[in-house]
Parts: sequence; structure tokens; C-alpha cells
Amino acid sequence: MKNQMEKEFFRPKEAAQFLCIGLSTLWLHIKNNKIKTLKPSPKTTIISREELLSFLNSHVL
Repeated sequence: MKNQMEKEFFRPKEAAQFLCIGLSTLWLHIKNNKIKTLKPSPKTTIISREELLSFLNSHVL
């Protein structure tokens, strides 16, 4: 199994852990178009590692 830095795509729960935020906070950022998601099927949401790193870089204090 790949560790988080090797993964290309994350499910929402994994993405929240990667960003060190709560799942509800992640969904809020998605709703506010701060994080873009991919929908390979109607019930599946994934987020690219590139998108998560971009979000982190744009929200550094």
C-alpha cells in the first residue's frame, strides 16, 4: 500500500487527513470552490495530490 506522499488521488477522508483538517472543513472548502474534486462515478469523489498541494501552498500563513 502506498503512503500518502506517493498516492496520486485521495478519497475525501484521506484528503482531510493529508491536510490535517476535519472532514467537514474539507467539504466546506470544496463547496466554496477552494478545492476541486473529480467525480469518476456518481458516488465517488476523489481529489488529486496536486490539487491538495496547491491548496496548501495558497493557504500558508
